[in-house]
Amino acid sequence: MMDYEQFKSDFTEAIKEASYEGGMALNFTEQTVEKVNTTYDALTVMPEGSNVGMNINIQNFYENCENGASFEEAVSRAMGMIEQGLDNAPQFNLEAFENYDLL
Repeated sequence: MMDYEQFKSDFTEAIKEASYEGGMALNFTEQTVEKVNTTYDALTVMPEGSNVGMNINIQNFYENCENGASFEEAVSRAMGMIEQGLDNAPQFNLEAFENYDLL
């Protein structure tokens, strides 16, 4: 099993490649997410031209692989989550939140 830093790098590249091959125009950013009682490394995924996206918890996928899942299964599962998450994302007008003249 590869170490966490190598997994994180390979996983991110595999997600980028799979989304490109799937015809998805996405932007990716790696970041640390801090939530109540937990902090994790995330891959933030946003459709091109959008300010709204989703986070994939890289550490969860690493732990799944440590517990027997294959790397390919992890990438496939992550892509399924990305597709479902972006398809089901709520639609709202961000411009309305940014336009203070409407207040």
